[in-house]
Amino acid sequence: MQFTIHTIFSITYKMSSEKEPEQSVNEGLNKNNQDINKLTEEMFLKVADYLKGEILATTEDYKLLETMNKVTRDRYQEMSKMAQNLVVEMANYQRIYNSFEPYIQQIDEICEQVDFLEKVTNELDEYSKELESRLKNLTK
Repeated sequence: MQFTIHTIFSITYKMSSEKEPEQSVNEGLNKNNQDINKLTEEMFLKVADYLKGEILATTEDYKLLETMNKVTRDRYQEMSKMAQNLVVEMANYQRIYNSFEPYIQQIDEICEQVDFLEKVTNELDEYSKELESRLKNLTK
């Protein structure tokens, strides 16, 4: 038989004038209180276990995030160092290019002169062929 709080109080009130039934009601109340206390304690233990699990899961999530942040930070530091090295190397290449620029200009001028000499040579060759043909015509 289950007792609710309302029935327990009503039984206690009705039986308060009788001495012996009061004792059995008190025993029932004590037993019900013990059951309620036991169930309450069990409930609190289970809620505590649940909350510990939730806190543990949240803690593990934060540890994972912390690890991911550290890995990301390290990766960005590596990328930053690589970018800095690239800037230094580009500055070196720019300096080397600037030091070669007069030679490149000289090469360009020589190429222009060679083109001019080739043109002059072709003209001279044509002129010499023409002279040769004139000379052949005159000697015949």
